Amino acid sequence: MDLLAYDPASGYARLYKDQFAQEAGAFFDAAVSGGKVDPELNAQLAAQLRKLRERKEHCSGKRGWWIFLLVLVILLIALWGICIVCNAELRSPAHLGVFFIAGAACCVWICKQMIPAIKKLAAQEALLQAQIDELYTRIRELLSPLFDFFDWNTLAKLISKVLPPLQFDDFLSLERIADFRDNFGFSLEDEPESTLTNAQSGTFYGYPFVLTEDLDFAWGEKVWTNSLTITYRERITNAEGKSEWVTRSQVLTASITRPCPEFTRTRNFFFGHDAAPDLVFSRTPSSLSGGSGFLNKLGKKYRIRQLRKFSQDLTDESQYTMMSNHEFELLFRSENRNDEVAFRLLYTPLAQEYMVKLLNDGTAGFGDDFSYAQNCCVTRVCSEHLNATDLGTPPFYSDDFDLREIKSFFLEYSAAFFRSFYFTLAPVMLIPAYNEPRNTHGTEETSRTISPSEIEGAAYYRSELFRPAESITENIFNVVSFIPFPGGADAVVESIGFAGVEHTEYVSCYGRDGGYHNVPVPWIEYVPVSRKSSLRAYLEESCPQDFKPLFRRRGILFG
Repeated sequence: MDLLAYDPASGYARLYKDQFAQEAGAFFDAAVSGGKVDPELNAQLAAQLRKLRERKEHCSGKRGWWIFLLVLVILLIALWGICIVCNAELRSPAHLGVFFIAGAACCVWICKQMIPAIKKLAAQEALLQAQIDELYTRIRELLSPLFDFFDWNTLAKLISKVLPPLQFDDFLSLERIADFRDNFGFSLEDEPESTLTNAQSGTFYGYPFVLTEDLDFAWGEKVWTNSLTITYRERITNAEGKSEWVTRSQVLTASITRPCPEFTRTRNFFFGHDAAPDLVFSRTPSSLSGGSGFLNKLGKKYRIRQLRKFSQDLTDESQYTMMSNHEFELLFRSENRNDEVAFRLLYTPLAQEYMVKLLNDGTAGFGDDFSYAQNCCVTRVCSEHLNATDLGTPPFYSDDFDLREIKSFFLEYSAAFFRSFYFTLAPVMLIPAYNEPRNTHGTEETSRTISPSEIEGAAYYRSELFRPAESITENIFNVVSFIPFPGGADAVVESIGFAGVEHTEYVSCYGRDGGYHNVPVPWIEYVPVSRKSSLRAYLEESCPQDFKPLFRRRGILFG
């Protein structure tokens, strides 16, 4: 398959987007057929359920109007009675007679008409709700076999069908981590202040990649604020020239700053390749990408003059030489590269052309929203759209009752994930040297060994089972002990969070009354708390029959 037949943006718009939609639709139809779900029966039952819901809404609306009318009549009678009590002229025998006759008629109407109507509508509404619940339960039972066909890697499998050079792992294994470390000098081990919450690994033309989602902890600061209202007496001279005392008020505000744990979530794409093993550079989004008009042209001309001057500066230690494709130099912003020969090996004229189109395209793709760093054999891509993509989505599921709506939701949800992943890979995909199959002799995986990273992510996924009970914040999970064995692993996971201890601090503030006042400022002290839990994991195909798992994730049973 030639991924370089089109530039990434055009390839997605012309070919891959529709291909993926077809594959996703075909998979869903196969799941419907395999689950023996009858689309016609579902459509009939869904139509019945909609009608029942419409009837219930109509019934609720009528009951609401009757209740409104009842309250209105009672209020009018009460207001009429209050007016009679407050106005002596209205307390004439004739007026009182009319009031009592009208009140009695209203009471009869309320008892004979309104209240029975409201009760009848409430009973109808309850009966309709029972019918709705019964029918919904029946529909969900008929749909339940459908969702058995979706697993953690459903979307990955669909992507591989559209882009065969991409092959995904079921989970992040020790073998994949070792490949990154031994052949490309990159360690996936995270820091104690970080948790690898999700990871999706695999290969592109045999070279390893991994999408990571990390939760990082760092101490920050939080400002706690409170106020106190004071009153005081002040002597003034009024408009008549006389002296008098008046009461004034003032709001005193106090703030204190105290340490506070901060948690940030970052997602990155890492790719290992040995085409340019000594090349180092980085780039960040350019404000000139995707722009047009006079100011954009003016900015480009100014930037070109800067780059040309930088390229011609022989006294600088940099070996930067400006390429003939000025648009590429302007937008890709890679003048900090350390090896011009290696850089040109990767960024051929075709790659430069494709990169420019990728950076300027905000229709099919996301435009220039990504940072890119090449550190010897490892490429890192971090983008805004990747940070908005959930990498830990469990197997697809929907609470809807209409098969057509479920399919529409699945197609929309899967298409969004494919688009995000595709344009994360695009800066790597467009490089010709990266489109050559890897010589995998001696690097084939001989087994699938559960890694500590997968156990760490699983503990975070079901954090309610492992977090300290006192914790009121996010929690960082770390594997502190790990013993692999054939088909599984034993581990001890430590969860670290923070309990909250309430304090009140008094801050002295000067008021306009000439005195100092203590303003109470409540604040919370964050105290570290931790908990260690033992966890055993088995590959599903290796799990003993007597093992009772707590949960399943990525083809691994945990208990």
